[in-house]
Amino acid sequence: MKDKTKTQEKPEKRSIWGNSWANMRKWVYPAWLAYELSFRFADYANSVHNFLERSKPGISETIGDFGFQALDAIATHGTFAGCTLYLTLPAGLALYEFFNQDNLTHSKFERRLKKYL
Repeated sequence: MKDKTKTQEKPEKRSIWGNSWANMRKWVYPAWLAYELSFRFADYANSVHNFLERSKPGISETIGDFGFQALDAIATHGTFAGCTLYLTLPAGLALYEFFNQDNLTHSKFERRLKKYL
């Protein structure tokens, strides 16, 4: 009779980078994505600021200097926060789930891909 404990065990997560990497990658890849995207979104926010600075004469006539500074702060911080909230967090969670579960899509391609990541 076959030993049931061997068939009920979860398959070991394997990676060409070693066994310790297989456990760490579910945190490293989402953190790296958040790091990279935060710099990209900071650049987007800076571009919004630069656009507003170029348009300052027309905007300041309408809402004044204090209104312009408030608009600039709200627009730049809103751009960064919006991109982070709607793009970085869902993508990071998706990556975490992808590496947290053994075979999320139940495909051979995923098993092969995870071996090299």
